[in-house]
Amino acid sequence: MGEPLLHPQLFEILAYCQKVDLKVNITTNGTLLRSVKETIFTAGSVRKIAVSLHSFEANRKDSLLDGYLDDVFEAVRLARAAGIICELRLWNGGGAEALNSSIVSRIGQAFDVQPGGIPDGFSDRKLGENLHLVFAPSFEWPSLEAQSSGDAVFCRGLRDHFGILCDGTVVPCCLDGDGVISLGNALEMPLNAILNSQRAWAIYNGFSHRRAVEPLCQRCGYARRF
Repeated sequence: MGEPLLHPQLFEILAYCQKVDLKVNITTNGTLLRSVKETIFTAGSVRKIAVSLHSFEANRKDSLLDGYLDDVFEAVRLARAAGIICELRLWNGGGAEALNSSIVSRIGQAFDVQPGGIPDGFSDRKLGENLHLVFAPSFEWPSLEAQSSGDAVFCRGLRDHFGILCDGTVVPCCLDGDGVISLGNALEMPLNAILNSQRAWAIYNGFSHRRAVEPLCQRCGYARRF
């Protein structure tokens, strides 16, 4: 959870994943790629790197955009050469998106491709071998302080992923960084028992019928995408 390239044991984790033949997908804001790119892309366990380019406009100054993109693009070149899938994300449709046209233009120049225009909704464009540009609308981060929508929703949490926080708390999806929906603690009980708990199955079965049973899920903008 959070920015993975900040983890003090990142390289140990990647080495262990290589040892047990476990492939790793990394999602990053890209600001630290310059300092770690040679190491992580030669680890052998990284399958995919997704860079949230939309994070730049929300957090940094326009004057730094060129340097930021230069670092990201250099890392992407190294990753593609190592056979790693690269996904450049602009998940800010309808939000802070003023820089999107400039970013897309720079992508085209950097990789000698034609990225196309800015779509209204979701779009996954394959620009080349191991290179994707993905657009998506912005969404409201789940919060118990938000208004419950009552809409039909769906989530892939507990279907193809779950989260483990730094204290061992297991949560159903990658958006619950505060551990609101604690299913148990991986340091205290078997993971299989946690994922097969009554609460976990209630969440899973609820989403199978497009219904959110947890208050946090009822207030998640991402779940309303599906």
